[in-house]
Amino acid sequence: MAPVDRIDHDGIEQQLKDVIQDFYRIMVQVSTYDSMGRSSKEVLSNEIKTLSTSLQNVHTAASPPHLLPSVPPQLL
Repeated sequence: MAPVDRIDHDGIEQQLKDVIQDFYRIMVQVSTYDSMGRSSKEVLSNEIKTLSTSLQNVHTAASPPHLLPSVPPQLL
C-alpha cells in the first residue's frame, strides 16, 4: 500500500478552537451591536472576516492533499 501523509490532528484541533473563539466574538458583537453605535459595525465586519479566514484554514488543513500517493518503482 502506498504511504499516505498523516493529518496534523493537533493543528486542526487548534484551528477548530480558533473558529469557536471567532464565533463567540461574533456572538458578543451581535448582542451589543445596537448599544455600541457605529464603531461596532467595523468591529463586527472584521470579526466576520476573521471567521471566514479561520474556516478556510480548517478546510485547507483537513482536505486531503491533491498529490497522488507515490508508487514504488518495483510495482511499475
